[in-house]
Amino acid sequence: MIEPGQTIELTYPDCTLIDALPKFHERRLHVHSIRDLVREPLTIHEYLRRPMLTRSRWLLHCWDLDRAGWRKFYLGSSREHERPGILRVGLYRPGETKPVDLVGRSFGPTHAERRVLAKVLAEWHQADLGRLQLRVLADDLGLRIVG
Repeated sequence: MIEPGQTIELTYPDCTLIDALPKFHERRLHVHSIRDLVREPLTIHEYLRRPMLTRSRWLLHCWDLDRAGWRKFYLGSSREHERPGILRVGLYRPGETKPVDLVGRSFGPTHAERRVLAKVLAEWHQADLGRLQLRVLADDLGLRIVG
């Protein structure tokens, strides 16, 4: 299990854009915090800011010991914990950590799929959802890293 306060080693790509041909490097990281993209999903704005980024469920905010700087790492992009990067759209009540419902289909890790997801989010964002909020979550529930 990975927890805040730990120092870990990951084999991580130099580029995490979809369809990139990255080179992998050993990284020594001190974990500051962990974001679970199911319990704390991306807002539409967060997703649209970088739609072609390979994303997975666990986002680590770490101090990179070798580069002496703060960095964020999607655990599913590492060789040790590789995940396919499937995203879903969920409806969440404000302050809740589980979706009320999943909307539509899954979106895969390709340029075409991510463009479709961006278009769908723009369309659905206009719908009256009452108090519910659209969020983007990672659909890789098989990997548990936190107790």
